[in-house]
Amino acid sequence: LQELDLSKNNLTGKVPEFLAKIKSLKVINLSGNNLSGPVPQALFDKKKEGLNLILDGYLEQCKSCRKTFPVAAVVAASLSSVAIIIIVLVITFIFKRKKPAISKVTRPSLETKNRRFTYSEVKEMTNNFQVVLGKGGFGVVCQ
Repeated sequence: LQELDLSKNNLTGKVPEFLAKIKSLKVINLSGNNLSGPVPQALFDKKKEGLNLILDGYLEQCKSCRKTFPVAAVVAASLSSVAIIIIVLVITFIFKRKKPAISKVTRPSLETKNRRFTYSEVKEMTNNFQVVLGKGGFGVVCQ
């Protein structure tokens, strides 16, 4: 027996392990059935030796055949994410430190809270209204 085609037979249950013991088999087609559970490791070993094993995509591979996500990849991704975050924070901190602080006014600031200025004080502050910035609805604006 070289080919065993059990496709589309509404078979149920697990894939029998004795199929791997048939030495002359070159093709086993189990597609189109309602098989469940893991495929025996022995069948996967025979597949490596040249057996053409045709399965539905729904059958589970044996636990030792499943590809596991390497731990090294997870660790590398985590470390690189942390490194990127640290680099962004350091760059942000450096740029914030280099940003010039708001320059302080060289002249002492005038506190205007509820303070009224006399005409002579305003005249003195504006150099006798010499520099006119503009005229508007509220009058003349001087420097």
